[in-house]
Amino acid sequence: AIQNARRFERTRNVLMASIESLATAVDAKDPTTLNHSRNVADYARQIAEGLSCSDEEIETIALAGLLHDVGKIGIPDRILQKSDALDEDEWEQMKTHTIIGEQILSGNPHLTPVLPLVRHHHERWDGQGYPDKMSAGDIPLGAAVIALADAIDTMATDRPYRRALSWTAVCETISVCAGSQFHPQATSVFLELAGAERIVPLTNGFSPTVGITTSAIAARGHSLDARALMIFHGVAREVRALADLDTFVADASKVIGDVMEVSDIGIFLVDDDAIVFRASVSDRMKGMRSARRPVGHGVVGWVVQHCQPLLVPDVTQDSRFIGHPGSKSRSELAVPLVADGTVIGAINMESDRVAAFSDMDERLLLSTADHIAQTIQVARLHDQFKQLAATDALTGLANHRAFYDRLDEEIRHAALTEGVLTVAIMDVDQLKTINDSYGHLAGDAALREIATALKDRCRRSDFVCRYGGDEFAVILTDTDLEGADRAIAHIVDGIQAAALTINGHRQPLPTGAWGMATYPDDGVRSSELVRVADLRMYSHKRFARSHRYDSGS
Repeated sequence: AIQNARRFERTRNVLMASIESLATAVDAKDPTTLNHSRNVADYARQIAEGLSCSDEEIETIALAGLLHDVGKIGIPDRILQKSDALDEDEWEQMKTHTIIGEQILSGNPHLTPVLPLVRHHHERWDGQGYPDKMSAGDIPLGAAVIALADAIDTMATDRPYRRALSWTAVCETISVCAGSQFHPQATSVFLELAGAERIVPLTNGFSPTVGITTSAIAARGHSLDARALMIFHGVAREVRALADLDTFVADASKVIGDVMEVSDIGIFLVDDDAIVFRASVSDRMKGMRSARRPVGHGVVGWVVQHCQPLLVPDVTQDSRFIGHPGSKSRSELAVPLVADGTVIGAINMESDRVAAFSDMDERLLLSTADHIAQTIQVARLHDQFKQLAATDALTGLANHRAFYDRLDEEIRHAALTEGVLTVAIMDVDQLKTINDSYGHLAGDAALREIATALKDRCRRSDFVCRYGGDEFAVILTDTDLEGADRAIAHIVDGIQAAALTINGHRQPLPTGAWGMATYPDDGVRSSELVRVADLRMYSHKRFARSHRYDSGS
């Protein structure tokens, strides 16, 4: 029982550390909202306590407050960081972050209680919110509390379009909106606590450098010189712009190289039983991109295997050194990257000079390596969640949100290059018949087979997604309507050649109705192209079932 309790506590600690790191990464996507998630969690906890919620409810509400904006991982930075007003399409994309957040978190059973709170934290008491236009008592109490806490922090902190409101103005605004936007009782509790100064305004002046430096000193026990502070500051700056693992690793290696005035520096990460080179600021090392070497192989391999730093003053005198193509190295320094007690990689520096690195350099790298390792883990988690947010779980194809992100990107590219592209949408016929006759598992299998046929028949440059339900979409890059006609005919042939095995018998896959729209002839915005393709697809479905597909020509 004691071991189980300890295991549960470790699991909970790791989960909370990951959640807090993820919340920091989400907030950091927009430098004007740093610490917003923590502030919302803090306000929400105090309001929930004032409402006399149970301890379990309070913890769930605070946790949901911390995670309420996690779906913004799936929103393009150009929208999140836009200083001007969002247009209609951008606003519709922004509103999907509540649903994306629910989808992301649904993969962890420990987070099930927070799902409705994350999904509904933008509902309004009067039913004018989103995504489901719930009203009054239909809104989960925790979601209503987070909606209030979210608004409080938004008004009480600086934004690009205005300065923070005074605390008095925040309270007056909240009071005016009670019973229309906000839960009346939750609002009353907040105003009572604020009047008694038991809730005070929080700030968004979070300083990652200060917090990180303190923990790193405690962890390593070494004094840090000015260069360590510069590395911490540089890495913290890159965390704020966290996009993906490769970008962060490359930027972090540049920060370290600039501060330590070393040009040959690389970061290696463990992948299964091998060590993979991930990034470098050195042109000579860049030739090693994605190169794999066994753990224990070379200086870096030895460091990963033994979880110890290694300073080699003269590599010609050390049998562990293995040069890479173009290497003129004479000395090398490598330190392990350790996160949660596990070696995840190594930082490696090389020089053309003998004895180029000192014991102080080794201590400097060691003092910063823990923080870099933890941040790499956050970047990995960030990548996983972004991938999860963009993937359809049933078919493995890109999902609805990813489709619009990619379509917007391809439209921008086509506009710059005066190119063309075609959007094709397919609606699967007779899927309900399969579901009714053989069960929904057979229907799911049919969708997976169609997805496979679509991928197999499309070019690598094309983009295939499950648009939703029984609809698929394909973005055909550099393709006009005539070329799209041929491409869709090729795809349809592939679907018709495939089959579904049901109860040991091969059944043909259901057919589909197609509609297409081409940029720029049919529209210059994603919504316009989809609307035209939809109309043509439904026209085909209603009036041209005998045709193979409808090009719209």
